Amino acid sequence: MFNLKRPCRDCPFRTDIPGYLRGTRARGIIDDLLGNDMHGFACHKTTATVEADDGFSETVCTDESQQCAGALALTYKLGRPNVAARLAVFTGDLDLDALDQEGQVAASREAFIIHHALRWGADELPLVAHELRGLLDRYANAPTECDGHTQIVGHFLTIAGVPFRAWSGVLHRGQQAVDPHLWITVGEGQPGNPGCIVIDYRRRMWIGDDVAEGVLLPNDLGDTSYSRATEIALGRLDPALLFALTTSIDDIEALIAERRKAEA
Repeated sequence: MFNLKRPCRDCPFRTDIPGYLRGTRARGIIDDLLGNDMHGFACHKTTATVEADDGFSETVCTDESQQCAGALALTYKLGRPNVAARLAVFTGDLDLDALDQEGQVAASREAFIIHHALRWGADELPLVAHELRGLLDRYANAPTECDGHTQIVGHFLTIAGVPFRAWSGVLHRGQQAVDPHLWITVGEGQPGNPGCIVIDYRRRMWIGDDVAEGVLLPNDLGDTSYSRATEIALGRLDPALLFALTTSIDDIEALIAERRKAEA
């Protein structure tokens, strides 16, 4: 069951090869793995195809089927290896640390789903946007302007292993121009491209409460546009800086008061 020690050449859990699953299929696979401690995922190269009574074929496991090394690696990264995997570790039949030594496997649930969904372009963008909102909306009220918030978004996308590009340029609405302004894109091209998602949680701060902000599909941009984009590098933040960017002064003062009370 656990003879495979590396993800195969076209393992669906690898993100160093092009995605090929529909986003809904990818989401169903990973949510089943994470939601049921008794479920595994067999390597597709060790399964068999049989014809069912209704004339359709189906994939089934056999006595020779092996657990997918990529699935094992991802669930281990997420702290959720199933019962069989944990038992195999205990008996010495499985070394989870050795499964993804080359860093080929997705870093998170969201990275796995988005990697596959982006393969299908505009058709799957709503699903990608949904996953990104689930990852990022919790930081929407961080006490920062566009530069600080874009750094927060870049940090958490980096941690999740979701590919993105960060930009500095100009945000426009009618005669209004916010310069400089920072934003992030996921997908293909620049804002307005059918395959591009814009992540910008600070549009209302500058150009009106009636505009959409956050994780934006092309149709969400309305009468706004972006120009003079220059790519900038973002990644993991120092923990102290991340704390400062995501914590309000009231919460900081409350923490100080608690610490002083404990020390008294």
